[in-house]
Amino acid sequence: MARGTRDRVHSLLEAVLSVGRELDLEQALSSVVEAAAVLVDAEYTGLGVIGLDGSTLSAFLTVGVTEEQVAETGPSPKATASSEK
Repeated sequence: MARGTRDRVHSLLEAVLSVGRELDLEQALSSVVEAAAVLVDAEYTGLGVIGLDGSTLSAFLTVGVTEEQVAETGPSPKATASSEK
């Protein structure tokens, strides 16, 4: 396995393990999002968490997006039952 791939897989494994170590859900999810960005060499990435109602997002976490970019793009996405299918 090439070193770059090995490093990426290691980062992903660390993120998965952090889910079990972290008591704070948002911190655990942030670790997963960060590792995913590293794994695919992404400039930015995001993760939407489906809410209890199954049709809206209860959280949307991003990595690599500045406050200015957030202001330019507007509010976070909102999932709906029809868009999820």
